[in-house]
Amino acid sequence: MEALPFSVEWYARWFPLTQTGIWKMCLCEFWLLLLGSGLKAHLLPDEEDVTFINEYVNLHNELRGNVLPRGANLRFMTWDVALSRTARAWGKKCVFERNTHLEELYMAHPKFNGIGENIWVGPENEFTASIAIRSWFEQRRKYNFEKNSCSGNCSNYLQLTHTPLEPTVFLDSSPWGTMSDSLSRRVTFAVTAWMLSVVSSSSAPANTLPDIENEDFIKDCVRMHNKFRSSVTPAASDMLYMTWDPLLAQIAKAWASHCEFAHNKRLKPPYKLHPNFTSLGENLWTGSLSIFSVSSAITDWYDEVKYYDFKTRKCNKVCGHYTQVVWADSYKVGCAVHFCPRVSGFGALLNGAHFICNYGPPVPGPQPSGNQGNTETSYFSIGQNT
Repeated sequence: MEALPFSVEWYARWFPLTQTGIWKMCLCEFWLLLLGSGLKAHLLPDEEDVTFINEYVNLHNELRGNVLPRGANLRFMTWDVALSRTARAWGKKCVFERNTHLEELYMAHPKFNGIGENIWVGPENEFTASIAIRSWFEQRRKYNFEKNSCSGNCSNYLQLTHTPLEPTVFLDSSPWGTMSDSLSRRVTFAVTAWMLSVVSSSSAPANTLPDIENEDFIKDCVRMHNKFRSSVTPAASDMLYMTWDPLLAQIAKAWASHCEFAHNKRLKPPYKLHPNFTSLGENLWTGSLSIFSVSSAITDWYDEVKYYDFKTRKCNKVCGHYTQVVWADSYKVGCAVHFCPRVSGFGALLNGAHFICNYGPPVPGPQPSGNQGNTETSYFSIGQNT
């Protein structure tokens, strides 16, 4: 069965890049997100599935190898993890429109200053890699090779196959806005980001991130924590309401300014950073500046709930962030986010958002939200390019 007619018709915007550098092409994953409670997520491939990755890379290269006339300078496309995280983070927003951050220098990828994007939307039970990618490739009938122009919209095809002679980035914009409730109940939202870019240096503005005194930032941090704490299953009768602590926020801010992808070693005795707590808990999130939000970061921590087994009261994978967020006795939180040109211990990430929350009291032992869990909270949360 073929995809629905709305699977994607785009309007391309073209603009030249003034920077010079080495061209490189990378392919990121399709991020598949089920919208609506009636759909079953297990039907869709996991983002780390080797078969999943190979399928999309191979199909892109197969179609790129079939262009006519044959492209002598067409590069072989390979997988890029950072691009897959960028696609995943944008897919979670469930909006049928282009990610506007992709045209900002180094804001969505640590190495590249421009990223292209293709989007496919259709019923979950009709999605396959072949249907989605070939629907883009079919736009070739609208492309005139002699004139190097499109008789209609063919930007998705160009994303798949075009290697411009001059530095050019093709960016898609959608005529649709946020998907309606009726549509969201029956479709899969699939996003793939494809990049063709030059490499150059850049610095990102730090003033795009909120300060610890920003009221909206404070409200978001408190609201998201209490939202997840109140929704734990089974319900916790002893769950304390979490409130903001300015001193905890200052501690988080001071440590975040070090731009180190590591925990603050002074949160436990013999040090005492807070007058009311002997020890403090800590969660970290680090990722590209363009994808940071309080909601997405704290949601990433809470999503570790899938690794917590309520029957055995243990974690089968890392879930220390989750246990700290829902720890029944923790009632104070203070968070800060800091702009870091580089983050020590975080590989090649450039222009990152380094988000830290400190808690009082911390997870001391075996009972997150009324249930025994992982006592170790010193884990790292990698940002979703997140």
